[in-house]
Amino acid sequence: MLKNGKVLLWAADGEFAFASNGRVYGALYDPATGAVERRSAQLGHNMFCTGTTLLTDGRVLVNGGSNAPVTSIYDPAADTFTRAQDMRIPRGYNANTILQDGSVLTIGGSWSGNGAARKDGELWTPGQGWRLLSGCRSRACSPRR
Repeated sequence: MLKNGKVLLWAADGEFAFASNGRVYGALYDPATGAVERRSAQLGHNMFCTGTTLLTDGRVLVNGGSNAPVTSIYDPAADTFTRAQDMRIPRGYNANTILQDGSVLTIGGSWSGNGAARKDGELWTPGQGWRLLSGCRSRACSPRR
């Protein structure tokens, strides 16, 4: 839910199916009125199984997805999605958390051709983008064998 009370929703990369055209289809839902406003943007970002974080300034950071290093940011004030700096590691089903200083930590994920051992942590900082965290290993989050 956005700070304005609306809910941002999106499909993967097709309006009703996986289309692989790079366009994001979505909507803004207003629970107070029941209104749904359709949205779309050409971002080259398949938003299936992404990490998602509501930033402190009210924007929404969407990262990863189906075989994606891509990061996109939705700005409700401008009602626009923009493409941001790609992550260093492609990932889908990744976990995000916002830190006290407004940066975003992402770790883990699956697919993307580089194996679970390579889904180490990255940190996104406003105005600076992503950087790898060498000491933040995804294996530390995995079950012990």
